[in-house]
Amino acid sequence: MASACGKPTDVKKCTHKVLTITNTIELLKKLEAGVPRMKIMEDFGISCLTQLPEFFEELEDALDEGVSVDIVYLDCRKAFDTVPHLHLLSKLWAVPVSDDAMLFRRLGNPADREFLQEDITRLREWSRKCLLNFNKEKCKVMHLGKGNPEYQYHMGYTPITTTEEEKDLGVYVTPNLKLTVQVTKAAARTNSMLEYNIQARSPYTCLDISKVEHVQRRATKLVPELSELSYREKLARLGLTTLEERRIHGDMIQMYKVLHGIDVVKDGNFLQLASRDNQPNTRGHSLKLAKLRHRTTQRTKFFNARVMNHWNSLPDVEVRHQIVNAFKNLCDKYVEIVKEREGTYYEH
Repeated sequence: MASACGKPTDVKKCTHKVLTITNTIELLKKLEAGVPRMKIMEDFGISCLTQLPEFFEELEDALDEGVSVDIVYLDCRKAFDTVPHLHLLSKLWAVPVSDDAMLFRRLGNPADREFLQEDITRLREWSRKCLLNFNKEKCKVMHLGKGNPEYQYHMGYTPITTTEEEKDLGVYVTPNLKLTVQVTKAAARTNSMLEYNIQARSPYTCLDISKVEHVQRRATKLVPELSELSYREKLARLGLTTLEERRIHGDMIQMYKVLHGIDVVKDGNFLQLASRDNQPNTRGHSLKLAKLRHRTTQRTKFFNARVMNHWNSLPDVEVRHQIVNAFKNLCDKYVEIVKEREGTYYEH
């Protein structure tokens, strides 16, 4: 989009192509038929693989030259919920429409702020004529670059809120353009899948443990500024722990919930507390588990057996705690002790 003085402000949209009535109907039919959205984007010549590199190249170039950049993220209200469909189709004939868009501009001097504000105003006027109003509360501005003056922008009379993190086409953008947030969220998302129902089926062979941990280890390598650090140091910088340590943490919390009746287990033999009948040596806390014998290694690695030594080593005051969140914090400290005492396979 060109500003009033003829100097361009860059505009990025989720769709760059103009949609006609014919291919809009085709698009809707594909959506109704369950065709994946990425496949539809490819059919219409819309590619994230080209849009994002172009966008980030311009940002990186500006910061490399020491020039600040402001990005304005605009969010449109859902068109199909608020606009008469015939009116919407007529607009789709003439203009590109998307759920959201963003404008960004290099800030070489104070006048650039005015140019960007003018473009925001012009887009707002256009959206009102088309009945495609913006969600003012969801419109954000991100300030990039050292010495950025952090100008205030407005959508009408409403100030646009500053943001430190935005997701654009699946990629997280932050003012420093580093990958830390992207990697942390990706690792957490992957870990949630790897750790699903982990109390029922947890890896116990060295090979399986290594394969699972490798997923997170590989993710940490995507952060360039951490390349010289060990795996353990990378995790500390990212606020993470090994998956092995998180499995211990999860086992302990689940055991706490079962023994305190928060999660009900119907099988009376699932857990047995230590007593003089089944455990002559009953030293330890009042919720100590009886250590039963099993014939196979696989059975000893099942939840109620593998958690036993960790659980029994806790002090009585901890296992008796009545607040779950407080117990979780105590578990964090315990896992740290286990890490120092036993170590893991992934110290480097």
